[in-house]
Amino acid sequence: MTSEWKFDRNGPQAQAMLAYWQSVDPASPHYADQSELYSRKAWHTLPFTDAQIAADPKLSRIAISHKTKGTQ
Repeated sequence: MTSEWKFDRNGPQAQAMLAYWQSVDPASPHYADQSELYSRKAWHTLPFTDAQIAADPKLSRIAISHKTKGTQ
């Protein structure tokens, strides 16, 4: 992963990009998608604040609970 960071009064600001693809299958739509974005410098802005994370339309939450020994 390639990333660029800066820190200002609003907190950390970062952009990142996978510099390689996610599939080795040339027929896959993900074969060279990241490389194409990288060559166009179409980096992704990374969310850091609660508000930035909550604003992501793809956000999903999973609750994980831990049972201690002897409980059901």
